[in-house]
Amino acid sequence: MKIPEDIRLFMITEKMYVRIYKGKVTWKLLSEEFEFVRKLKCERGEILDLFSKMEFLVNELIQLRMLGANSEEADKLDDVVAYVDFFSRLKLLKKWGIIENKTVEMVNQTKQVRNGFAHAWGTEEVLYKEKPIEENFEKFKHDMEEIWKALVEVYSVEQKKYDVSEIFKRIREENKSV
Repeated sequence: MKIPEDIRLFMITEKMYVRIYKGKVTWKLLSEEFEFVRKLKCERGEILDLFSKMEFLVNELIQLRMLGANSEEADKLDDVVAYVDFFSRLKLLKKWGIIENKTVEMVNQTKQVRNGFAHAWGTEEVLYKEKPIEENFEKFKHDMEEIWKALVEVYSVEQKKYDVSEIFKRIREENKSV
């Protein structure tokens, strides 16, 4: 299937995530993603990867609210958002009434772990809620799953406000000649 290079879309369906970006489609089953959080190991790479995905989802929420789905200005907004720290982006979403304060507070607490893994020499230096992460890892995983569920739910609600049928119509038209 040929996808026009200028289409940019992130969608969460009942069963999967779908991302169309720079002419490519990627997807992942939702059940696999929650399983990823549940099977998370107390390792730097896995923790940082999860935070990267969470930051991506927050950025997509901002784009969706400000520009709608598949805006030609999305790259410009990406440039601006890159200069706003992650917690400030969350506060914007809270101010706009998109996410609840509870979610912002939970992310703020888990951010300690992200920063620890990004900057500490070893796992033993990383704390969560004032305990070594290895002693409190199950609580951390539970909290991360709650955050992830909240963000996915909010995104699912927000995306329904935008009609993406024109995007799919363009893709179908593009592929009639292929």
